[in-house]
Amino acid sequence: MNHHEPDPWEAAMTDAFDRRVRDLHEAPLDLGRVRTRAGGIRRRRVAAAAAGLAAAVAVPVALVVSGSLGGGSTAPEPVAPTSTGPQTDLAPSYVEGTVLRLADGSTVDLPPGAAYDSAVQLGDRVVAAQRDPSDGSTTVVVLEDGTARRFPAASGMRVDARSQVAAFITRDGAVQTVWADGEATLGQGYRGWAVSAVSGGPDCSDPDGDCRVLLRDESGPEGPRALGPDGVVEEPVPGAIGLLDVQGDRWLATTSVDELVPQTCGGLYDADAGAFVFETCDHTPQQLSPTGAYLAATNTYTEGFGPSFVAVLDPATGAELLRVEPAPEQLLGRLAWVDDDTLAFTRATGPTWELLTVTVGEEPVVVAGPTRGLAPDPPTSSPFGLPLGR
Repeated sequence: MNHHEPDPWEAAMTDAFDRRVRDLHEAPLDLGRVRTRAGGIRRRRVAAAAAGLAAAVAVPVALVVSGSLGGGSTAPEPVAPTSTGPQTDLAPSYVEGTVLRLADGSTVDLPPGAAYDSAVQLGDRVVAAQRDPSDGSTTVVVLEDGTARRFPAASGMRVDARSQVAAFITRDGAVQTVWADGEATLGQGYRGWAVSAVSGGPDCSDPDGDCRVLLRDESGPEGPRALGPDGVVEEPVPGAIGLLDVQGDRWLATTSVDELVPQTCGGLYDADAGAFVFETCDHTPQQLSPTGAYLAATNTYTEGFGPSFVAVLDPATGAELLRVEPAPEQLLGRLAWVDDDTLAFTRATGPTWELLTVTVGEEPVVVAGPTRGLAPDPPTSSPFGLPLGR
């Protein structure tokens, strides 16, 4: 009999996938074929699909975990670069370990300890989310005037497309927003929920403003919810099972999930007109660009590790304007808008990661890397983070 001993990469992939199945905050849509728990898993899979958690879909602000394959917190190991490095007009800001690297070339040292899942500069403040590799818990740190305030958080944070406001849920269930010169709690009692997106602002305390925080129930039974300074926005998209993004009266929503096909369907809804601008089952819409001129999307109902492509759609018709597909040996990770027509995304070849940008009508450009990552799980293992905003 031949005994096959899996190599460390294969073992790490298996372990990473098992952890993702257990941790529904980071779960891929395919939560495994555990038939004895089919009911609970089905609810969570539908909720995840509705929220657009397609294993590696964008999460606003910089996203990275730096640790060893075994879950440590060591810095990523650099490898020889194959590009000349970031170009100022293309490169986004991103976080690497405990350093926030801004697009202008300057850096911000974040409080030491575990690496950061996310970080964003809001005026004179830096807001960063740090994950403890020992138990997966998240702490949001607000840096200002040389001091650090810490908020124990239930899950990661999100930032709007213009990088003006960050939102997260504290472990006691408060929906917290932070911007350059203020902060506000928009709701209480949201334990077990997570932020899908945030839009508008920057002042989320202004009842006449357009700040909106989109929420999903991680346990599955409750439908999506939108909160503003004036309270809950009641069912902004009739029949939607997931809210993905919002700009003014335009809402990105998921309307159905078919696990047998499998596919998700949804589109862009105009609340003012009371109708969808377009609907599609060929893509999973993810986030509108900062002015809403374009729409980032991935493949429908992503299975496994990461999307099989990233795309840019015309929000007026849903037509595909750009598509980037990885080579067979590659994986795609996070994606986000750098500006109104340029997407940033991470790409892995084995444990080696690159940060790329692609502008509509042009070819992708490597702006950082290659750098050795830490685990083969795209949403949490890339050593590069992005200025991700919805």
